[in-house]
Amino acid sequence: MLAGLELAAREVNDAGGIAGRPLELVVRDTAADPQKAAAAVAELARLGVAALAGEYHSVVARAAATRADALGLPFLCSSAVLDTLTEQPTEWVARLAPAQSRGWRVYADFLLNTGHSRIAVAAEPSAYWTSGTRILRDHLAPRGGTVTELDMRTLTPTAICDELAGTRATALLLLVGHPDPAVPIVRTVRRDRRLTEIMIGAPAGQPEFVEWATLLDADGAGIPFLRYLPERLSPPGARVETALVGVRVHVQTQVQVNVQR
Repeated sequence: MLAGLELAAREVNDAGGIAGRPLELVVRDTAADPQKAAAAVAELARLGVAALAGEYHSVVARAAATRADALGLPFLCSSAVLDTLTEQPTEWVARLAPAQSRGWRVYADFLLNTGHSRIAVAAEPSAYWTSGTRILRDHLAPRGGTVTELDMRTLTPTAICDELAGTRATALLLLVGHPDPAVPIVRTVRRDRRLTEIMIGAPAGQPEFVEWATLLDADGAGIPFLRYLPERLSPPGARVETALVGVRVHVQTQVQVNVQR
């Protein structure tokens, strides 16, 4: 995300800036923490920034959006999908990604179309996961589907396997954080002979992280998730992809050189 913002700022400035003035990026790391996000928004407002852009985590984005709205500071949210980024409609907050309700209904249809109507979810307490569970249940119920919640506050990965073995669920959805407890859950379920037929799914997209394959190897394969990329990028999208791939290769080369030294 930062590489994309830096690329955009560079292109704007190469074209003469905005109204003849260069665009400057002021970066703060929210560290996936809602309180740090709200504090960062307040700090950036004091510094006199013209607008905010970014944030990946939905719950953190909501904290940033709430503070930005209160301060009257424009905020363009890049990745978060939680439907209610603010309690009330506001002209100060906009988003790029489609809302969670749209994507997770698509995922619910995928489950039904592949023969899965009895769904178990391993869920953590969070506005994002709670919202996702509600969307799945509301969309599946009229079509004969059921959703059973497994509370990760009280269950270990082994206990989840015991719960699944005692139900008729054919799919387990990971509504949990990455890498913990998502990775231990997958590893434990894959090794339980009672659950060889159960499908593991991850609508929030944890398997798209590079670390997923590294940590799980073959155990992490075959876990369908929502991905927000189109089948074909537009010409501007393809140009940006090429530029960002160049950035990634440069970073990897620097890391390899540093390690060798």
